[in-house]
Amino acid sequence: MASMSESTSQWRPDWAVPPGEVLHEILQSRGMSQAELARRMARPLKTINEIVKGKAAITADTAVQLELALGIDMRIWTNLDARFREHEAITRSSHSMKENVDWLKKFPVDELAQEGLVEADGRPERTLESLLRFFGVSSPAGWESQWMAGSVAFRASDTFTASPEATSAWLRWGELEAQKIDLEPYDKAGFKRTLEKVRTLTRKQPLALMMQRTKKLCAAEGVAFVVCPTFKGVRASGASYWVGTNSPVLQLSLRYKSEEQLWFSFFHEAGHIVEGHKKGFIDGEISQTDDEDEMERQANRFARDLLLPPRELASFIEAGDLSAAAVQAFAKTLGVSPGIVVGRLQHDGHLDYNQLAQFRRPIHLA
Repeated sequence: MASMSESTSQWRPDWAVPPGEVLHEILQSRGMSQAELARRMARPLKTINEIVKGKAAITADTAVQLELALGIDMRIWTNLDARFREHEAITRSSHSMKENVDWLKKFPVDELAQEGLVEADGRPERTLESLLRFFGVSSPAGWESQWMAGSVAFRASDTFTASPEATSAWLRWGELEAQKIDLEPYDKAGFKRTLEKVRTLTRKQPLALMMQRTKKLCAAEGVAFVVCPTFKGVRASGASYWVGTNSPVLQLSLRYKSEEQLWFSFFHEAGHIVEGHKKGFIDGEISQTDDEDEMERQANRFARDLLLPPRELASFIEAGDLSAAAVQAFAKTLGVSPGIVVGRLQHDGHLDYNQLAQFRRPIHLA
């Protein structure tokens, strides 16, 4: 049950008295014409008439003059006017909400509501208002300006444009989760050292706990790491972007079949951050194959080489023993999970995709 303070702060009357009507009634009761009031206040008759008709606001200066001319406290006039202007603004906003309810259909509102991100109680206007609050915009036009025509660099990505509404909701969720993290100032060198520590977490279980440890390690170096499940229509596996000038965010989805895919995506997005790619990236099915885009190639190489240093990997392959025991021993030496080694060997064609599949652990992450 809401407290008294909560109830009263949220209550909004659906009516307001126009201050001009109050002024008109006072003048009538006193037998005073608008022209006489204008003379007493040394103001044009047109101004008084516009106030009476509600076309002009009662400013603080006008309220002082009304108090002196009529003996009615200026705060009454300013409060009446403020309440009336607020009511008009709310009314206009309500009409705008009704006109734009069809816009809701473009977004995964039910999924957002299930995650507690928006309120969907069956009243479209209220749901629309809740969605706008979620995005931090004042109107559908504001969303369009921010996500489709503004400075959001990844808007041109095929992954984004497949369903910009759903993808923008996923990205916004990550942004809001990132704001909850207490971050130290970003330290590139420190983050690179942290990634070596995270590497060792790929061997450990449970995955959910390793994700939490990774989050803390990243936060200590100024990087916000968040994991947000995707919505229908979102093809993103991961994203990296910067909030402000020096606050990187590394966001992962759960669109993976195995842990090594999730970890490779993590290090791929980390590569964008370490390499200083600040334009913002949203990646679909991340592959270890070099992309046509140079910055994607850099991120791929960064992830591949950090997880499995090229020289050590080449020596292991040249030795010719790709048995389960050899893979386990090699992974232990490098401090990574056997699944990461198997995934790389399968990708590079040294193993069939059904070989050593037992090392590719499925994801169990609440």
